[in-house]
Amino acid sequence: MLTLREFLRDTRGRLGKVGAPEPRLEAEVMLSDVLGVPRHRLYAYQDDAIPEEAVEALEKVVRRRLEREPLAYILGHREFYGVDLTVGPGVMVPRPETEMLVERALLVCLERMDRAGLVVADVGTGSGGIAVSLAMHLPGVALYATDISAEALEVARANVEKFGLGPRVTLLEGDLLQPLPGRVDVIVANLPYIPSGRLEELQPELAWEPRGALDGGDDGMGLLRRLMGQAAGKLADDGVILLEIDPGQGETLRRLAGRLFPGATTSVEEDLAGLERLFVLESR
Repeated sequence: MLTLREFLRDTRGRLGKVGAPEPRLEAEVMLSDVLGVPRHRLYAYQDDAIPEEAVEALEKVVRRRLEREPLAYILGHREFYGVDLTVGPGVMVPRPETEMLVERALLVCLERMDRAGLVVADVGTGSGGIAVSLAMHLPGVALYATDISAEALEVARANVEKFGLGPRVTLLEGDLLQPLPGRVDVIVANLPYIPSGRLEELQPELAWEPRGALDGGDDGMGLLRRLMGQAAGKLADDGVILLEIDPGQGETLRRLAGRLFPGATTSVEEDLAGLERLFVLESR
């Protein structure tokens, strides 16, 4: 007989030994998912025995996680900005830091809600998490979600349909902004921005994720530069560009913006850790 308490204790220790981040949280998420019990309720039943079939299912999950396969891939979903997203090996696992990008985009759109026909583009949508989150909070906004990966767009489509957002989120396959049929008011993007040389230094979980969703080229800015170049012909007057970035990339983007968008206002915003995380451009 294995109790909830024993599983949480033992799994936390096993995950900790292989260096998995947040072993306590992950043990709770595993148990919650397999048992179908909300995570905050687990400790009310911690002395209960886990059914034998659930023990077997949990052990399969734990063994895969000990190989450092991302838990989101094992379970097939991940919470992002309060939404339970379907995820899979064809897309990057949504990260908590990207929620800052969503919050900033919501603020930008809410400031412009008095305009008719506000249009937002989520570029490199992956699982569709940004587009879905924005659509759920901005019922009056039309959204495009683009990605060069057909596999990623299938995952995004599953999430768009899961939340009944098909009429308002248009999925487009292609390179960055090229598939867009016209100009948009707000461009939001979490593109690959990690320099190629740093990928091998990162946590083992990233080896399971699509390299194309992480690799930003020699200096991490290959796709960011191309997006900015395309945006010059796709951003509406008085439009806004919001980009998630790696610390240290902000000044390069500001200089590039000065050439492509004369007169635009730019800023670089920090996350809670005090690291550069968002690049913001407001055209004029």
